[in-house]
Amino acid sequence: MVLIESDQRKAAFLRSMIRSLSLSCKVLTERIEQVTPQQTDVVSARALAPLSRLIEIASRHGTPDTTYVFPKGIHYLDEIDAAKERWKFDVDVRPSKTEKGSVILTLENIARV
Repeated sequence: MVLIESDQRKAAFLRSMIRSLSLSCKVLTERIEQVTPQQTDVVSARALAPLSRLIEIASRHGTPDTTYVFPKGIHYLDEIDAAKERWKFDVDVRPSKTEKGSVILTLENIARV
């Protein structure tokens, strides 16, 4: 697993947790836009950007078979509508178990319109 966090302080915390939990993860302390494309099976991001921009940023790290998982707030329908102006994708919406009114969006088959 690769974690991308541009904030040095947050990246240090992630590295500390990885060590203390004996996890097999790597932390890249860079902006996601500047990281070499990762070509991963799953991409997830929290509180990074509106969905349309988030798809643009995240899709360069995926493949045609990648699944994208994005927590979103109460205005998620507006974000989906705006994103569909520039992107085609399948989306599954599930209620968040941790934050009332929020959802988890799972996107697949992302393509530019």
